[in-house]
Amino acid sequence: MFDGSHISIDSTKLNSYEATKLKKPIVNNGTNPNFGMKRDTNGNNIRWFGWKLQILCDSKSVLPLVVLVIPASNYDDTVAISLIEQFFNNYKDAFKLTYYSMDSGYDFEYIYSDRINKFNGIPIIAYNPRKIYTSPEGLDDDFNPICSREYKLVYWCKDENYLKFRCSHSLGKCNCPFEMN
Repeated sequence: MFDGSHISIDSTKLNSYEATKLKKPIVNNGTNPNFGMKRDTNGNNIRWFGWKLQILCDSKSVLPLVVLVIPASNYDDTVAISLIEQFFNNYKDAFKLTYYSMDSGYDFEYIYSDRINKFNGIPIIAYNPRKIYTSPEGLDDDFNPICSREYKLVYWCKDENYLKFRCSHSLGKCNCPFEMN
């Protein structure tokens, strides 16, 4: 049964069949394809060149109500509010939306507050534990190279295809107990 009280919002990848090795820079005009990345249900990164298909659908009948095609590089959260506003513009007062179901890509404070305050609805959004990860060995949280004592290494030069870094103690930037060992 279709009553429009429960809606779901999500996106899916839409591949471009253009060459992914570009001969000229990408034009960010909102319509050209771009590189995108999102996580699947197992947490694996999926990368592609193309667009995202953003869909707002009725959760009970799975009938799409609003569909947008955006470049793949756009984040999901940037489109959620415009999808709902477009839904209200298209259907006016035909439906009384109560529940907004979304995945963790939409887990932002402003999306919760908009659903509650502006649209008088109840958001149901999967929790996204951002920044809860361990950085790779030899890198700090900002992915800068560090030594075994966790002092930041200093960029020195580029040698052909390699970036070279120096101990910060050797440049007088820290007082390491191991000195340069």
